[in-house]
Amino acid sequence: MAGRLAVIVVFACLACTVVSRRVERVKSQQLKQADVSESSATQVQEEVDKQQAGDWLDDVRVGDEGGPLVPALVPRAGETFELVNREAFDFFESNAYHWNLVNIESNTSKGRTTDTDKWFAKIDGNFFSNKMWKKTTHVHNNHDEKLFTIEMTKHMWNPLRWTWSFRIKHPETGNILFTINKDWFGGGFFMLRDEWRVYRGRQRDDDQIYYCVSSLTGYDYKCFHDKDEWKNSAKPAAHFSQSMLRDFVGLPDSSTLKVEAGEDTALLLATSVIMDMVYEQEEANDKAKEQKEHHQQQQQKCQQQCQHECPC
Repeated sequence: MAGRLAVIVVFACLACTVVSRRVERVKSQQLKQADVSESSATQVQEEVDKQQAGDWLDDVRVGDEGGPLVPALVPRAGETFELVNREAFDFFESNAYHWNLVNIESNTSKGRTTDTDKWFAKIDGNFFSNKMWKKTTHVHNNHDEKLFTIEMTKHMWNPLRWTWSFRIKHPETGNILFTINKDWFGGGFFMLRDEWRVYRGRQRDDDQIYYCVSSLTGYDYKCFHDKDEWKNSAKPAAHFSQSMLRDFVGLPDSSTLKVEAGEDTALLLATSVIMDMVYEQEEANDKAKEQKEHHQQQQQKCQQQCQHECPC
């Protein structure tokens, strides 16, 4: 009797072990299926987000006066936009650029990043208008519809122009939407940091939106709502970063822009284009000045040499 009882106990233990293993195996398979389903759902959602991003980027439009320059490009709460502003390669300096929305980082969706990688606007300059008249360029969407115009406030060689000032105008009415000015004096240590200010309307309207300050090298910029935010080390509204290597090699400029939630992406991109145009013009002016001084020195040497050889 005792022997039979022992056998029954052994068989019961073996049966429990087999059942337990089967239950664990079923649970493991269910967990794997759940992970696969969640991963597939995430991939599908990312593809949907990417497709939706591509759709709305094709149809961006300028906003109403008093609001963001392009409302569709304002990041929503919890979002951060990463964009690229790349200058086109051309023989003459035409101020032509292309804008790309690289990705959208969401802080509210488990830190998910949607890779859009979509070119959505182009900026066409003109060789003659940029060299002979005002610095002017037009921004178009993917349907080649004009979004807005970037124009220098005064003529390049106007004697009353003592600083760099640009205006963003409405494509239809021509009204001044924003004004972007470079400060005459820099900021920071020995005033080595360039400072830019962005106003809604004209400067005299006294409605400053952004204050942008450069790094000591000039290849990075941080934009705040005012100078006090920069002094208090507040989180910037946007951050520009230009490729130093491309500049040294002589390739067309390319800069990255990160824009925080609620900020005016199109206005900040336009500001980065203006900065690039100004620095290229300042560099060209410096080279022209050096060449003129070198030419004058050569003429003086020739005159001195001629007087020495022929004193009469």
